Amino acid sequence: LPVFEQIDELNDMARQQHAEPRGLLRVSAFETYGRLHIAPLLPEFLRRYPQLQLCLELDNRKVDLLRENYDLCVRNGVPQDSSLRARRLLPMDFVLVASPAYLAEHGMPQKPQELAAHNCLVLDRRRQQTWWHFQRNGEAQRVAVAGNLLAPGGEVLLQGAKAGLGFTILGRWMVQHELQTGGLQQVLPDWRADVYEENTGGIYLLYKDERYQRPALRALIDFLVEHLAV
Repeated sequence: LPVFEQIDELNDMARQQHAEPRGLLRVSAFETYGRLHIAPLLPEFLRRYPQLQLCLELDNRKVDLLRENYDLCVRNGVPQDSSLRARRLLPMDFVLVASPAYLAEHGMPQKPQELAAHNCLVLDRRRQQTWWHFQRNGEAQRVAVAGNLLAPGGEVLLQGAKAGLGFTILGRWMVQHELQTGGLQQVLPDWRADVYEENTGGIYLLYKDERYQRPALRALIDFLVEHLAV
């Protein structure tokens, strides 16, 4: 850019950085995390920034920020798209759980392979076979599991497990309360359980890699990191 255009651009950027955040923000978050952790924070955020509007969509599909005109997404895993930036909120730690009632009736498994004989509540990826993955001291096991309840998100599986339907693997952030209150029990705690062959790394804020970030988006990212980052 010519020198004068660069100066104008820098002046515009400086004015934006000091301006009060305003305008519309469109945010997409995967359903359960968005409902439990994002949505409860929005009233405080909007009180802090009264010139802002925010549209939150809770959906388990992977949206395209560029084509669908979202400002921010909350997703599990780092994006492969180099045009996006990522800020991790928390690591993804999965836990194998079941209700005390189910364990009392069907028994406590002693090794991962025994889960193949149990009712397992699984994420619906439209595949013929679901595998759960376990690691311990360098040893890895892959177990083919099946059951009578499938869902694209974890909320349905959580409710099924609490009701004594079977085993499921969910993020620790999702089941921590039930583990503390006794509604669910961690199973095979010596093994690291995962629904993916390779750990996805965590829950991330994803946003466009732009040269000059809107004050509204910067404010939202900072606010969510302040309240949710671990």
